[in-house]
Amino acid sequence: MVGDHDQELRFGRYALPQNADAPRPSEPEDLSQAAHPVFIIGSPRSGTTILASALRNGGYHGFDEGHLLSLIRGVREIVDAHFATHKIGSEGQLLSQIDSEAVKLGMISALKAQQDAANPSAPWIDKTPGTDMYFAVPYIAKLWPEAKFIFAKRRAIENVVSRMKKFPDAPFALHCEDWVATMEGWRNLRDSGISHIEIDQYDIARQPRNVAQKLGAFLRLPRRSVELIASEMTSSRPEATSANSASQVYSLESTGWSDDQIAEFREKCTAEMVAFGYSFDESYRRGEAEQQN
Repeated sequence: MVGDHDQELRFGRYALPQNADAPRPSEPEDLSQAAHPVFIIGSPRSGTTILASALRNGGYHGFDEGHLLSLIRGVREIVDAHFATHKIGSEGQLLSQIDSEAVKLGMISALKAQQDAANPSAPWIDKTPGTDMYFAVPYIAKLWPEAKFIFAKRRAIENVVSRMKKFPDAPFALHCEDWVATMEGWRNLRDSGISHIEIDQYDIARQPRNVAQKLGAFLRLPRRSVELIASEMTSSRPEATSANSASQVYSLESTGWSDDQIAEFREKCTAEMVAFGYSFDESYRRGEAEQQN
């Protein structure tokens, strides 16, 4: 399960939101049947930005960054702590007669109202990367029963390399731990009945049209929207920390990490690397090299 992360870095909170109805290069076909709302979640540096940009190019409304609904984690923790500290189980105490989950849902409903008000035009998306959102997903699924979730993922090697460039002041161990928390947190959610799709940044960089078609089928999009999504993925590609870094694939040995860092990476990340079928060499996925030969 995702830990408390008292010292967790809030990666990815550097982009200022833009107008939710910013003009697009060209308008897609009718989107009245498109699935929404759509929540893009996942680890920072894993393709959340290009996914949001591509869907907006395909006709969705939304901001560059969300970060409102990640407050749900704090609401949950505050309510749980309050009940744990003050509930005495006596019939004479009001708090003992109150359902803590009902309190959470009521408070979180106020966030839903703010989210809906900020996104008056359908269909809309929300992009909020980071582990806080995993605490929010069960409530989001209750409050928006038609919600679709896109999990942006990326192999730990490339993700940590990118994090180290984007956030150089953070310790190597924290980069590894945050990636693990993201992947483990998602695995604990994806079988809970939510409607979801997983998109790997590796595939966006190499097969953007295939990814666009998968998104189109998942979100019930018309052909023109799929074409616009593919165009954005092809022309913009995932956000890069340096030239071609979004498509660069490493082996552990080619990262330039020290022996101690490689050992720490293996200790912290191996279980989730295996769970998601990732390799430790340039093949990216286990078995991929054999399939190509």
